[in-house]
Amino acid sequence: MAFITNQGGKGATKLATRLKELVSHADRLDMLVGFFYFSGVKILAEAFRDRPMMTLRVLVGMDAEYALGQLVEIVQKGGSNSTEAIQERFRESVKTILGSEAVDSQAFHERLQIFIDLLETGRLDIRKTRDPNHAKLYIFSMDETQVGTRKYWITGSSNFSEPGLSTRDELNVQIGDFGQEEAQQYFDDLWEKAVPLTADDESRQRLIDILRECSVAADITPFEAYFLVLRNYLEHQRTQLKELQIERILKEAGFAKYRYQVDAVAQAMARLDAYRGVIVADVVGLGKSIIGGLLGAV
Repeated sequence: MAFITNQGGKGATKLATRLKELVSHADRLDMLVGFFYFSGVKILAEAFRDRPMMTLRVLVGMDAEYALGQLVEIVQKGGSNSTEAIQERFRESVKTILGSEAVDSQAFHERLQIFIDLLETGRLDIRKTRDPNHAKLYIFSMDETQVGTRKYWITGSSNFSEPGLSTRDELNVQIGDFGQEEAQQYFDDLWEKAVPLTADDESRQRLIDILRECSVAADITPFEAYFLVLRNYLEHQRTQLKELQIERILKEAGFAKYRYQVDAVAQAMARLDAYRGVIVADVVGLGKSIIGGLLGAV
C-alpha cells in the first residue's frame, strides 16, 4: 500500500505520475470519478496513445456545470431521471464545458484528437451512474508481464482532472495486496446499472460531433470568420468615437487629457455594456471622480 499526496519533495509521488506508470503496463483501466474532465485526458494523453491496446471504462458519477467561471459538480435536482434525460444532460454539459474559454489552451487543441481517437476506435466507453456518486476509484488490470500483482486499485480524493492528478494537494492510496476483487465488483455492479453514453455508433458519434463542432477547437466557417472580423472592426470604430467624445468633454470642461483616464473610461463602458455595472477603484489622486463624471456624460 502506498500513499499519494501530489506534494513535492523527496520520495513524494504525484497521482499523474503513478497513473502514467500503471497505464504503461495495463490492459484495461476502469475509472469511477465525479466527472470526466478533459484536463485529466490532457495529462495522460500521451500515455494512452503509447498503449494502443489498452481500453478504458469510465463511470461518471455526477452532473457538472459552470458557476462563476468554475466547473462544479452538482446533484441533479428535479427533472427526469430517464435514460434519455441523463444522456442529454451529459451531452449538454460536455458542450458547455468544452466550449468555454477555460479549456481554450494549446494543450487542449493538441490532445483533443487523442480523445476522439479513443472514442472512434472503441477503446473508450463512458457511462453515467443513475444515482449521484462522488467516489474516486481507479482499477488497473495489468498485462501478462506483471507476474506479481495483476490488479491495482487507487482510491482517495482525486478527480480525473489536472488539479486532482497533479497540482492540488490530495490524498490517495494505491493498493495491490488486498481488496482488488471487492473494488472490481463494486465497479462492475455500478457499470451494469449505469446509463450508456457511448455504447453504440450513434451515441458515440454524437459525442464526437460535439468535440469537433461545438468545442473551442472546432473549425470556423468562412461566414464566422467574416463576422468576427466585422464585429472587431465595428467595436474598434465605436471605441474611437467614444474616445473622441471623451476628449471633447475634457477640453470643454478645461481638464487635461490623460491617456490612462481615457482608457479607464473606455474599459468601464465595456464592462457596463457586458455586465450593467462596474467598480472604478484606484489610489488617491488619479482621477476617479473625473472618470466617474465622464462615464455619466458619455
